[in-house]
Order: sequence, then structure tokens, then C-alpha cells
Amino acid sequence: MTTAGRISLGLLVAVLALIGVVTFYTLNSDDPAPAPTGPPQAMPAGGGSDEEEPVRVDDPELWARCPVEGDDGGDGPLAGVTLACLDGSDDVDLGAVVTGRPTVVNLWAYWCAPCRKELPAMAEFAELADGQVDVLTVHIEDGAASGVELLESLGVSLPAVADADRLTVAALGAPRVVPVTVLLDADGEIVETLVVPFETSAEIADAVREHLGVDL
Repeated sequence: MTTAGRISLGLLVAVLALIGVVTFYTLNSDDPAPAPTGPPQAMPAGGGSDEEEPVRVDDPELWARCPVEGDDGGDGPLAGVTLACLDGSDDVDLGAVVTGRPTVVNLWAYWCAPCRKELPAMAEFAELADGQVDVLTVHIEDGAASGVELLESLGVSLPAVADADRLTVAALGAPRVVPVTVLLDADGEIVETLVVPFETSAEIADAVREHLGVDL
């Protein structure tokens, strides 16, 4: 091979090597990949975000019914605790709501995944109880409209109040997790606190039978 040929071959090898280095760097770059997009994930217990609160549903009273007060406020732990109905229509004294009949108090939040199964079970249980046992649901998070929207999306209609300050959690001595179900007797006194998500109305009925002595 001539001297000129050897020089040309050497230049070709050098160019190919340079191309290989550039290609390797591009394929193995440490530059981060674009961040994935999509809806935010469910938040851990104790903190939701309401920066983009959904539009209020047309008829919130259909889904989040205002609890009915009785004539007596009772002396139980919820006596004197006044909260707004989740639909925003009125304020109620919870002591007067839970006195007179045994009551299932369900604490939930719009971002809580297990609550999505439990709320329909609570609605079925309320229908099964047919006035023998009352059901009161408490949304313990900011964003009442988000709570109403969840009930609507589930097709669930339940008595519900808004408790962003978690007054019921403090009054009932409940753990700061959701869902939590507190069983009260007819005097509004705590009988049992159940830190377990219910999936069926039958499970709730079993708990009511065991702890409140009401057989439905």
C-alpha cells in the first residue's frame, strides 16, 4: 500500500472511531428522561390537596344529605360539636344527630382508596338498617366539593358533614387514619372503634350485631 493510501485509511479509522464515541454518549447519556405526566397519585393519610378543587355538582344535597338532629343533644363525646353539612346547606350539632338511636359514624376522605369501597357498603347498610341504626359519615379533609363529587361518582347518598379541622377525630379519640368507623350507642357514647375498611354491608351488620347488640 502506498503512503497516501495508508494515510487515507488512518483518517477513515479515526473518523469512524469518533462517530462511535458520539453515538455511545448519546445512547448512554445521564440526562434525565422527561417526567411522566398524568393525574396525581393518592396522598398518604393525613393530607390531601385541594389546589384544583373540582366543580361543585349540580345537586349536592342528593348525594351528601344533611343529617337530621334529634330533640336531645346528649352527653356523649360529640355533644356540642357543630359542623357544616357536606353540601353546605346548614350547620348541625352532632350530639343531637347521634342521640336517640345507635349510630355508625364513618370517618373518610375523598382521596382515600379504601373509602371508595366502604362508602357504597355504608349506603347499603343504612338501607338495611331502616331506622334501627343511623349512619353518619364525616369527611375529615378540606374540599367539601371533592367529597360530594366522590359520593356522586359512586352513586352513593349518605348523611354527611364536613370536618376539615378533624374535631370529630379529637372528640372520638380516633386514630388519624381513614377509613375509621366508630360505633355509638343510643346515648351517643362510644362502644367500639374499628380501624378496618369494610367492603360489604354484611360485614358492617356483623360488627353492629357484635358490638351494639342490634340484629338486622
